[in-house]
Amino acid sequence: MIAKKENINGADAFKLYDTFGFPLELTQEIAQENGLSVDVEGFNAEMKQQKERAKAATQKISLTDDLVYVDIENKFGSTDFVGYEKEESESKIVASVNAGDFVDIILDKTPFYAECGGQVGDSGVIENAGFKAEVLTTFKVNKLFVHRCNIINGEVTIGETVTAKIDSARRKQIRIHHTSAHLLQAALVKVLGDEVKQAGSQVEEKRTRFDFSFSRAMTLDEIDKVEQLINEWIGRAIDVDTKVMDINEAKKTGATALFGEKYEDKVRVVSIGDVSKEFCAGTHVGNIGEIRVLKIVSESAIAAGTRRIESVSADSAIELLRDKSKTVDELSKKLKTPANELIERIEKIEKDNLDLNKELEELKAQNIRNKFSTFISRAKDIDGGKLFISRIEDVPAPLVKIGIDLLSNKLGESILILASVKKDNSALSIFVKVGDSFVKKGVNAGKIVGEIAAATGGKGGGRPNFAQGGGKDPSKLDEIFEKLEKDFQ
Repeated sequence: MIAKKENINGADAFKLYDTFGFPLELTQEIAQENGLSVDVEGFNAEMKQQKERAKAATQKISLTDDLVYVDIENKFGSTDFVGYEKEESESKIVASVNAGDFVDIILDKTPFYAECGGQVGDSGVIENAGFKAEVLTTFKVNKLFVHRCNIINGEVTIGETVTAKIDSARRKQIRIHHTSAHLLQAALVKVLGDEVKQAGSQVEEKRTRFDFSFSRAMTLDEIDKVEQLINEWIGRAIDVDTKVMDINEAKKTGATALFGEKYEDKVRVVSIGDVSKEFCAGTHVGNIGEIRVLKIVSESAIAAGTRRIESVSADSAIELLRDKSKTVDELSKKLKTPANELIERIEKIEKDNLDLNKELEELKAQNIRNKFSTFISRAKDIDGGKLFISRIEDVPAPLVKIGIDLLSNKLGESILILASVKKDNSALSIFVKVGDSFVKKGVNAGKIVGEIAAATGGKGGGRPNFAQGGGKDPSKLDEIFEKLEKDFQ
């Protein structure tokens, strides 16, 4: 497929990953050993295209008319699912439906798990000698399994025999994350008590999302205990036992059923030693040792009385831990601090920054006081006190208030009108402070601010003795200031 001395293009690198399970890092390592390079950008582009196709396919599921599939099921019967025992089957195409940019293929039997019970649908390929379709996802309409496909080559021919093969590597990670959900349920009950009830889940190849009823946020200690307990169970490498039994018999075993879920007369009961026993139609690992490790990523509220935990397991967990380890190493290097002393070092930096910010704010305040002190001589005498009107350049509101208070204290009974204009002249802030004696005479700071704001395309208001507002057109300031000066002379 690849010439001996040619570099590996993105499409080939992606095929090695997607079809044969070769991680990009391994392909790069082998290529480097042979004096070759890998087109990583091309690989990422191929990966992005696949994700976009899968996302688009999933989004269109709800748009298809279910009645079409009901008719197919009535004509050909339900799909025989063989995916618990097999990852590949020889199947017959019984029907196909155009679904926008995709084609839905229905087989007489399939190893593809259809999205159900929180577990995502399988992906993979359906093919024979003259035909190949990429299965993007699988979903159910009643008991009919629908494979949403992107046709790679050839045409769908009703009645033809094909090989249906799931993406085994992806299914393995899905199984791991589904069994992890059962461990999460058991550990949450053990740590938090019987108040915990499952309220939904989403199991994918890279994560587990588990929703549960609980009245408050979990503490960090509780999250740690849940995670630690699950990893202790994983370390015991307990076998996972799955049995199909009559629903009444299953209930007698004490198996947990999801509230509100409808079950058939025969149900699958998934047991993990003395840890967990649940009704579940999903796919699971044979032994929880396959999970290797579980890491809780987040715990949050999604509604009143309902919490959500997201976790990763196996490859995803190891990738997360490796990334975190790299981050810690980088921080350690940048801060020239051993990893076990990073928290203490960061806390010291935070304290130093807080102290420096306080010093900086005090310096800014003192600078404003000094600046406003120079304004005292510019105040004009009016009947009953002083008048000061001015524009200043881009001074934040808290500092203007410090300055205007200083002016008020120095000048005594006064009317102070200031406009702080942004450097780019795009907006202005207005501040007016009026002494008590002027307020008694009917001078109102709120009205003055309103007048200036209206003239400059803004709005504002406040109390008779102090008000502030904003405007959009500083070019009008000179005109309005001149009018105000005349009004108070």
